[in-house]
Amino acid sequence: MTMPSKKTKKKTHGIFYTPDQVATLLCNWAIQSPSDTVLEPSFGGCGFLRATNSRFVEIGLNENEIPRHVFGCDIDPVAFEHLRKIYPNSNGHFIQDDFLGLQIENFPSKENFSIVIGNPPYVSHHNMLPDQKKAAWEWLENSSFDSVIDRRASLWVYFVLHGLSFLKEGGRVVWVLPGSFLHADYSNQVRKILQHRFKRILSIVVGSRLFIEDGTEEISIFLLGDGYLPNAVDTCKTSFAFANSTQEVPQIINAWEQDQIESNTITLASLMPLSTQIIYKKLELDSCTISLGDIFDIRIGIVSGANDFFIMNKNEWKKHRFPNTYETLILTRFKDTNGLEFTSKDMKAKLEAGSKNILFDTSRSKQISKSAKRFLDQFPAERLQATTFQRRGVDAWHRFNDNKVPDAYLPYMNNEGPRFVINKARATSTNSVHRLFYFNKQKIPGGKELILKQTAISLLSTFSQLSAELEGRVYGAGVLKHEPSEAKKIKLIMKKKITHQDVVEINEVYKQIDKKLREHKIEEARDLADNFSLSGFPIEERVKVIDDLLKGLALMRINRSPKSWKG
Repeated sequence: MTMPSKKTKKKTHGIFYTPDQVATLLCNWAIQSPSDTVLEPSFGGCGFLRATNSRFVEIGLNENEIPRHVFGCDIDPVAFEHLRKIYPNSNGHFIQDDFLGLQIENFPSKENFSIVIGNPPYVSHHNMLPDQKKAAWEWLENSSFDSVIDRRASLWVYFVLHGLSFLKEGGRVVWVLPGSFLHADYSNQVRKILQHRFKRILSIVVGSRLFIEDGTEEISIFLLGDGYLPNAVDTCKTSFAFANSTQEVPQIINAWEQDQIESNTITLASLMPLSTQIIYKKLELDSCTISLGDIFDIRIGIVSGANDFFIMNKNEWKKHRFPNTYETLILTRFKDTNGLEFTSKDMKAKLEAGSKNILFDTSRSKQISKSAKRFLDQFPAERLQATTFQRRGVDAWHRFNDNKVPDAYLPYMNNEGPRFVINKARATSTNSVHRLFYFNKQKIPGGKELILKQTAISLLSTFSQLSAELEGRVYGAGVLKHEPSEAKKIKLIMKKKITHQDVVEINEVYKQIDKKLREHKIEEARDLADNFSLSGFPIEERVKVIDDLLKGLALMRINRSPKSWKG
């Protein structure tokens, strides 16, 4: 059996050691008095402990006294190898155990600490080991947060909330957290809890990657909480800032201390680089910018309730010998589309390859044929008890197609950003693919076909892709998800006047992008879309605009990337 590497083991347990420079600048803010006591709940490589020692010396604490002020916990035996280099005799101040199973009584001091500081394990719910899930859920059941915290939350959430029970009134916290602190659904409640437990909070998004040597490129959040209040109070003053690198962090903290950072609601748009924010807002307010919902009604695909039963491949369909009236072509997976359009030729290729794209559809048949009845009789009776079928009624449980053929498709969930695909195959779709119906509320010129093509081009641009990241939500292992109401808000840049030359250009760019996408040349396709959508800018300015937008887009995607150690 091959033994896992140290890097694999670290990643499995969410172990990423904090760089000394980061630990130093954060400890310099957190530790303000020689009488402070510090708890590090996952001390790992001891970066924060080394910085703690240095800070105590700096503010005048005797080196021999320092060990009495510092406490910690870690479940990893390797962490204690690092610890012995700093504290050969820890006198019970450091416990080898799961932090979630500890209480203040387990530490020699028996008193709450002035400061809780650290870098908790970054393990998503999906990647948690059984013992990690067991410890997290047992802690949650015994906490006051059981009714408000989603059990799909990542492991760092439990550490941050459990850490509150170790704080003195008026105490401070410093956490190095993953980007999911700002964008994950389960993080919304965590932020609300923290905002009711501190007098003030600062969140700093750091653009430089702290843990790239450990195999991840995700951004980091420095969370600083000051003035702990054991009992929930009104929402505290919450500030946020973006730092291109850790070198900018001390200045940001100093500005916060001087009350020079605006207090506001945390949004992903506000945490992008300033240059990105400025150009994005400028484009968003431009008269040529509209929302996808201004020209399309967006609906979910049809819900059969049993795709495994109702949707077949070509060979399965032939075996049943159904009349043609029962056949409806259906797109079941957005990834089966490759370009800007899905054609009858594309559908035929899928069917020839054995793909399941034929829907057994009784919606157009007043009478059920014998072959159709034999087929329906095979459906398990127990499955008919599902709510989906019960709502339809006894005689209509198999009639679910609304016979509305969409003009285009949009993915419900995706990894690399959404793509607008024109439906030339005239097929419907399952509810994993959104259906778009043209209605042109904004009276965009050019006619339906030209508007469809221009939309497909525009949505692929960096501006629209960034808009999609900001309007969507992160789901599961970093997948971007858009409900119809969210997809409608995605911004597009559309021409308000159409000349003959514009028609020629739209058709040509559309054709080129479709070809590039089918050849999997994504970046080249995006470049074409950018230069078309931003053609109103002089070439030199356009390059700068695209670069600024790409910085924001990269930050958003790295933040939710399934390849990163997702928090």
